[in-house]
Amino acid sequence: MSVQIQQQNETIKSVFTTITELIPIVTLSLGICQQLATTTTTSNSTDRQVKLPSDTTTSQIQTLINFLNEQHQLVSNKHLKF
Repeated sequence: MSVQIQQQNETIKSVFTTITELIPIVTLSLGICQQLATTTTTSNSTDRQVKLPSDTTTSQIQTLINFLNEQHQLVSNKHLKF
């Protein structure tokens, strides 16, 4: 039984490590998307039809980035407990 528990703990640690490594990569990617959306909005500021969807997209991306940062903090805290 002890070996099984040890293997489960190792598996859980591996999953947390993977998640901890993945979240910053996704966050960085979304940050780049946000910069691209902002650049597109700035370059097309004379066209109101293009600006509104870009503003909405930028807001959605920022919300996703905030969520991922919160999740990363949660996962990191849980990982430290193990």
